[in-house]
Amino acid sequence: LAVPSVVLAALIGVVEVVVPGDGPWRKATVAVMSAVNTCILTITHMYGFQTQQEQHFQAAKTYATLVTEFDFAVWYPGYSDPAVMQKALASYLVVAEKKTKDLSANMPPVPTFIIQQV
Repeated sequence: LAVPSVVLAALIGVVEVVVPGDGPWRKATVAVMSAVNTCILTITHMYGFQTQQEQHFQAAKTYATLVTEFDFAVWYPGYSDPAVMQKALASYLVVAEKKTKDLSANMPPVPTFIIQQV
């Protein structure tokens, strides 16, 4: 919803410059466009779309970090020795469980249409 708001704000300026005179249609058009833009911005803020997007982005970054930590803490050291992998996996799962719990407590729920695809 941010893109339509930006476009609408730009169009308001264009209407102000392009439409000649000071007639009622010009004033009404600018007023209606400004009102619609305000409604779009309010809805965007009210539903917190940007906040949810940032939280999901942060969750994706944390997931990528967990995968990287797994590779370096478990997979590479345990690749040649199963005993090392079991010990490393056990200690990694403790850390991963804590991070996953923290992540799920602070992030919005995954949308149902994504869960259904998995």
